Amino acid sequence: MPRTGVVYSFAAILALVFIANTVFAQAPVKDDAYVTSGSTTSNYGGSSTLALQTGSGSDSYCPGTCTYIRFDLSRIPTGSTNSGAVTSAMVQKATMRLYLTAVTATGTFDLCEVGGATSNWTESSITYSNQPVTTSAPPARSCTTSAYNVAASSLKLDYIDVDVTQPVKDWLDYLNTAGASGQYNNGVLLKVSSGSSISVAFSSKEDTT
Repeated sequence: MPRTGVVYSFAAILALVFIANTVFAQAPVKDDAYVTSGSTTSNYGGSSTLALQTGSGSDSYCPGTCTYIRFDLSRIPTGSTNSGAVTSAMVQKATMRLYLTAVTATGTFDLCEVGGATSNWTESSITYSNQPVTTSAPPARSCTTSAYNVAASSLKLDYIDVDVTQPVKDWLDYLNTAGASGQYNNGVLLKVSSGSSISVAFSSKEDTT
């Protein structure tokens, strides 16, 4: 009988936990950073916050301030020759929990799966200028648009659960087929929805509070 599972991520705690009937695995956040059109060559990988804000930058995917998050899946057993491998079929739902630290303006944001092994990025080097999602050749595999709403400033210090089931399934497929199918794990992009005026901040893994 196939195992089923749920994946949870807590941005403030920065852990990804896979729970199944017989398997318990933890996958911490590997990289998280925000980029901003207000300072195109600056790196914010060491910031204690992950920001989302409107702007007028040149990148159509991220005209303002966007956030990138990637998880380390090495603790989850995978591989085509691994009899204990966790497969995408075992995952019923995957959820990333984002903890709000500031809400300056309410609105909606989108989640995109960042695609392509050639679109690799690291927390310590990513900037607005070199971010993997670009106007000329956006490698984002898919986006869930206007799906996540920060409706009130009173949500500060609360959390939002974001569905990342498909990205997690894609990453597991890639790992279990040696890249023959699925999607290389370049994490996810959080970006302001078209027409939204949202301005919020979430906890990053550097947030000690």
